[in-house]
Amino acid sequence: MAGPSLVIRFGAGRITMALDDDTASGLPALSHRDSAIRPGSTPAELSALLAEVLRQAGPPVPRRLTVIHPVGWEEAHRTAMTRATAAAGVSGPSFLIGPVAVAHSVATGLRRRRAAAVVTLGGPVAEVAVVVRTRSGFTVVGEPSSVLVPHTPEGRRRVVGELLTTVSGAGLTSEQLAGVYVVGDTEPGAPLAAEIQKTLGVATSARRELENAAVDGALSAYPRNRRRSGWRRTLLAAAAVIALLGAAVAGVQARGGPEAAGARFVAATAAPAPLVHLLDPDAGTLITLDTATGRTTPASPLPASEADWFRLTPDGRTAVTGNIDGVTLIDTATRRVRHHVHLTGATSTVISADSRTVYVLTWPDPARPAMIVPVDTATGTAGTPIPAGRRAGQPAGGPDGVIYLLEPARKGADARLSIVETATGSRRQIALHPSSREIALTPDGRTLYVAADRRLSSYDTVTGTMRAPITLPRRITAMAVTPDGRSLYALGAGAAVAVDVATGRVRAEIPLPGVGNAWRLSAAPGGRRVYAYGSTDVPAIGWIDTATDRAGPPITVGAQPWEIVHRADGDASYVLTRAPGNRSALVTVDAVSGTAGRVFDLPAGPVVIATPG
Repeated sequence: MAGPSLVIRFGAGRITMALDDDTASGLPALSHRDSAIRPGSTPAELSALLAEVLRQAGPPVPRRLTVIHPVGWEEAHRTAMTRATAAAGVSGPSFLIGPVAVAHSVATGLRRRRAAAVVTLGGPVAEVAVVVRTRSGFTVVGEPSSVLVPHTPEGRRRVVGELLTTVSGAGLTSEQLAGVYVVGDTEPGAPLAAEIQKTLGVATSARRELENAAVDGALSAYPRNRRRSGWRRTLLAAAAVIALLGAAVAGVQARGGPEAAGARFVAATAAPAPLVHLLDPDAGTLITLDTATGRTTPASPLPASEADWFRLTPDGRTAVTGNIDGVTLIDTATRRVRHHVHLTGATSTVISADSRTVYVLTWPDPARPAMIVPVDTATGTAGTPIPAGRRAGQPAGGPDGVIYLLEPARKGADARLSIVETATGSRRQIALHPSSREIALTPDGRTLYVAADRRLSSYDTVTGTMRAPITLPRRITAMAVTPDGRSLYALGAGAAVAVDVATGRVRAEIPLPGVGNAWRLSAAPGGRRVYAYGSTDVPAIGWIDTATDRAGPPITVGAQPWEIVHRADGDASYVLTRAPGNRSALVTVDAVSGTAGRVFDLPAGPVVIATPG
């Protein structure tokens, strides 16, 4: 007799097997087994893993198999999975992308012919799909998409931009959505849901337990055999902490997995021997680590409050923390609050090169434009707000006091670049490609790069002209310009591309083996090294020798290398990693030898490093 319905979910870092067994009743049970598979696995390798999972599941043969997979899967993946299941004697399978499976669980109240958007936060990426309720379930409208999601204000803006683009690509406006559903395991979805509702003006809900929502939805997507009143769902995690498809899971959350108590923030001055400042906003304490001696100062009390970012002025004298209520200026010598400036709707900051001014980007109300508010770091005085754009976006500040603001596209309007002259308060705007997501400015402020999927455009800030874009081999996930201004490096899945700034041409494509799903780039002072980091699946970072455009061997530093800061001479860098026992560590990396050295243990709790500026 046919066995139970079987669901196998390929998620971020986990393969989950779920049985819907209507021959018995009982509560779900979870178990885990670690497995290993190299990053960037091919369809054949993933199908071999699926075959092993099916073999371990054993009899009886399921009557139905449903595979939940990332939106990045292609036909080759589905073909390989079908062959693997046939070889195991299992019919099917049926395929569902993750957001559609989730819709069957969380959007059951959606009326027929109404559209909604589903955003899933699973490990390092967000997946976005627009669905329409049908008589039998849900159908996808337009093309689903995925985006890297550092769980910071910057990351939330990135997800909102991707959502706007996906809705526009479906031929809809935000006004035509009946709702947005945010479901994620890796961080509470409430901050993202609030930003979506604020930006789109659409009712948005948030819930956790992505894995359960996806499995429950898949089991609800097809009719069940209900010959008995009771039925059983058994969840068996068949492989944990594995790398699945670089295109689908490249990236990482900036604050780690499920949030732990006592989150810390770390900032460092780019001095010959950096002073690293550790902030615990919940407890309201700040200490300073001297990397030359390894000593820490006694904890200084600060007002306890939530912090979304932690920055240092270039001179290292002022630390800046901020959230939607405003910014706090801290004297790093005394580790005491100098001023608190209340600014409703603060989303990010740009700090002037002379350290005298913090420009705070605010967007308190969707009915009003975003504004840039200058704040004097010495007096805490807020100056006259400067109109910045129709809404908040990614800012970049130049050495001449010009701030560039990238606003993602939305229905009826292209992405836009706002150019704000802080000295005069004037602003002009340029239309960009709808997929524009990232900007990077050269140190001299003469060239601004704009990334849109695989398109790399450059804007000449002197002449005010946009040069013709070039197409790169991979979708751009991060960019970094070397401090000497000679090169831009663009990171894609498993490789980086070196672009010569002077000619605008691709100089080299650089494979980065052994760094897993690294999604961030950082150029060290001096311009000799560029580091790729942020992987959740391997305890290593990658590095590029900019003189030869070649990658050195990966440097093992420890699990989840979140952030990196550098010495002013570029000879050493410090990588923030996750240590056992809910602790963190700062690992020294020698730029000359490309090896890890001294390890500094940090206070308990996860930390995030914020670099100067």
